[in-house]
Amino acid sequence: MSEERLPVGSIVTIRFEEGMYMIVGFESESNGEKSDYCVVDYPFGFVSSDQVKFIDKDYIKEVKFMGYKDEDFNNMNTFFNNN
Repeated sequence: MSEERLPVGSIVTIRFEEGMYMIVGFESESNGEKSDYCVVDYPFGFVSSDQVKFIDKDYIKEVKFMGYKDEDFNNMNTFFNNN
């Protein structure tokens, strides 16, 4: 089944956390654990690596803003869906 990922730059709220977060990457791995997304606090963005959160898509409560999508994003999304 094809799955649409949220693009980098999307702003989301996540369960069990206050505030909003910006997606800065996906298909991430930290300490041997894979996560669907890595996010940073919005509006501050990336400040230091210890403030990056690794979350799965099930933790996203609401999409407040959808990041930019173009042909490159669509090609990458298709690649991940096929591998």
